[in-house]
Amino acid sequence: MRFHAICRNAALAGLLAGAAVATPTVEVADAVARIDYGYYSGDPRIVEAAVSSLERLAEGDALARYFEALGAFRLAELATAEGRDPRPWLDRCMQAASRSELPGAAGAEALVLSAACAARAARAEPVRAVLHQRRAQAALQRAAALDPKNPRLALVEAERLLAEAGREADAVARLEAALPEFAARTDGPQWGEAEALVTLAERRHATGDARQARDLLDRALLVAPEYRAALELRARVLAGR
Repeated sequence: MRFHAICRNAALAGLLAGAAVATPTVEVADAVARIDYGYYSGDPRIVEAAVSSLERLAEGDALARYFEALGAFRLAELATAEGRDPRPWLDRCMQAASRSELPGAAGAEALVLSAACAARAARAEPVRAVLHQRRAQAALQRAAALDPKNPRLALVEAERLLAEAGREADAVARLEAALPEFAARTDGPQWGEAEALVTLAERRHATGDARQARDLLDRALLVAPEYRAALELRARVLAGR
């Protein structure tokens, strides 16, 4: 599996070891690397296989449950992109994240992940949108109390703002402010940095700033070299489309 995924796993292991949580087993680390690769390359089959292996490992392993939740979140994102129903994966994400029981800053990561899935569920299930929105907001507030500088807080909030009319500038400002924190964090999960960079690149491309869009995409591809969305957008930018 790719170097970036291995580094991310080692970084999270260090964070959780400091929180008196067992470091990942070889099996868990391998599953996380496969989740990364499958998501960024756009292959849900790889992610599903990794999530299944994590489910078998999750009994008594809070870290495996966290990564099971992350894998479910990634599958929900891929399902949405492909026009499939993401709700089963979003439900699984929220359930696994709520059972991860990680302490301190690591606990904040689980709460942010739960909030991200609840926010997606609000859009996927309009009938229960208010309930999911409240759940997302409560999880974000708890996460902010534990780790107020967590850049994934800004990512989830920016996604909400982008769904509201007239709030794009606010969303862009939050993402731009979060980028240095993404880069500074080497002791925990790294998911979200490439996505934030691509989101900003999309906005720059839409306003005709091809050079800035290209620079942001190059940064995203340093984080996740096989990120299909970044590769496709970069091709459009270079082609002037």
